[in-house]
Amino acid sequence: MTTATRPTLVLLHSTNQNPTNWQSVVEALDPSRPMIAPWIKGLKPLEEAEASKDAVAAFGTLSLAEAAADIANQMETQGIERADVVGFQLGGMVALRLAAELPDRIGHVVAVSTPVLPPLSVLKQTRRLAGLMPKSAFKDQPKAEVLKAMDVMMSPDMNTDLSLVKAPVLAVTAAEDPAAGQALQLLTGQIPQTVTKTLPGADPDLMTAAPKELAALIEEFTAQ
Repeated sequence: MTTATRPTLVLLHSTNQNPTNWQSVVEALDPSRPMIAPWIKGLKPLEEAEASKDAVAAFGTLSLAEAAADIANQMETQGIERADVVGFQLGGMVALRLAAELPDRIGHVVAVSTPVLPPLSVLKQTRRLAGLMPKSAFKDQPKAEVLKAMDVMMSPDMNTDLSLVKAPVLAVTAAEDPAAGQALQLLTGQIPQTVTKTLPGADPDLMTAAPKELAALIEEFTAQ
C-alpha cells in the first residue's frame, strides 16, 4: 500500500489530556500521511469541569456512543472515507466503538493501554451479586458508589459489542502495567483478530514513555 492511498490516521486522547498529547508520537510517524487528532466529545475542559470532583460522576458524563458519533461526523465533514484509528485508554474505547459502528470505514484499530469492559452478561451477573452483599463487604468504597459505577458501566452508552469489530486490532501495553493483563485477556477473547504487543516499563502512558517505539508499531501494523 503506498503512502498516497493510506487511510487517514485518527488519534484519540484520553481523560485529563488533549489532542496535543500525541505530539511526540506524531513527530515519529510518516509526515506525509494524513492525520487528525480531534477532541473527544465530553473531554474538553469545560465539559469535564463539574464532573471532575467525582470520579464516578465524571465517568458517567462520558458516552462512547456520542463520542464515536462525533468522530464519525468529523470524518464525514472532512471527507475522510476510510481511517485507521489509534486511541489511548478511553480513546481506545472510543476507537473500538467507532470500529464496531463503522466496520466498512475503519481499516485498523490500535488500542493503547485500553481498559475493556467485560461482556454485558458478566457485568449484570456481577452487579446482581454485589447488590446482595452486605455493606461491610465494601471496604475501600461505599457500596452505593460501587453499584452506581456498575450501573454506569452497564449503560448502552458505555458498552461496545466487540463482536461487530471487523478491523484487525493491535493492543499495545506496557509490559509491567498491572492493569494490562485482564484487559488483554478480555479483548483477545472478544475480538479474535487482535494482535498484542508490549513495550518495556510500567508506565501505561506510552505516548510519553515510548513515543518512537509506539509510532513504529502503529506504522508497521497499519501498513498491513
